[in-house]
Amino acid sequence: MEKERKQPTPSREVMLKNLARFLENWKNFAFGGENVLSKQACDELEKLKVHIQKGCLENIPPKAGTSRQESMHKSLRKSVAKRRMGVKVIPQYCIAHPYCA
Repeated sequence: MEKERKQPTPSREVMLKNLARFLENWKNFAFGGENVLSKQACDELEKLKVHIQKGCLENIPPKAGTSRQESMHKSLRKSVAKRRMGVKVIPQYCIAHPYCA
């Protein structure tokens, strides 16, 4: 696993597209009669969306992140791609990891 991010964070358009796709896949997904994304998690994602729209998170240089965040990011991308994430884990990932690329 890489220790440093090699590219800047994506543009706001890419992040907004990825966030929309994430919400489309998970917002109404229920497990055991309960939505996987809680109202609190959805509220936090809406706050994140505002920051993305303002451009706060785009084109952050490669060395601005930490390896721990990058590890979380890689793990999140794999989990979301496979749709294998526990109900309790998704809000934690969403809140702890601000990038949606």
